[in-house]
Amino acid sequence: MSKLLAALSPTPSGWSTSKPFCSWTNVICDKSSATVTSINLDSQSVSGSLPSEITQLSNLKTLSLQKNKLSGPLPSFANMSKLAELFLDNNQFTSVPQDFLL
Repeated sequence: MSKLLAALSPTPSGWSTSKPFCSWTNVICDKSSATVTSINLDSQSVSGSLPSEITQLSNLKTLSLQKNKLSGPLPSFANMSKLAELFLDNNQFTSVPQDFLL
């Protein structure tokens, strides 16, 4: 999560390295494992690119990044077996890997 935070500008409201990421605004964690299950940055006017480390969020089920100014290549989400909802529309991504969702 720290790599994602560093990659986004401006810093999403309610996100800070001084707080545990499970307390960040629009981040939902599984209470028993303290792992991220949902990130919702819909329409937050953030720019930057998605770091490849986002794929290490192995329990992520929902990723909502639509209606922002994100750019650069998308990482492959192929190994994220729990990812069920992915919203990326209305951004400026430059490429999609061949194994994007395999």
